[in-house]
Amino acid sequence: MTDDAQKASADVEATVSTICAKVLGVPDLQPDSDIFDLGADSIHVTQIAARVHDAWRVEVTYPEIFEASTVARISALINSRLSK
Repeated sequence: MTDDAQKASADVEATVSTICAKVLGVPDLQPDSDIFDLGADSIHVTQIAARVHDAWRVEVTYPEIFEASTVARISALINSRLSK
């Protein structure tokens, strides 16, 4: 991965962390933070999906968020869509 690609990936992860923290009302999330361990429910997932779409114009489905469940894995889904 190039330096630019690594920076872009880190930027996505930082933004996903911020989105999830704001939606869940928690101060900070780490890459391995599981949103469901922090109290996420289907309404939170809907809000996260909408904010992801607003930020990058990519669709991450509810089932994908439920399966991914951590900041790092949600970020990886977004990065895979952005690289296409």
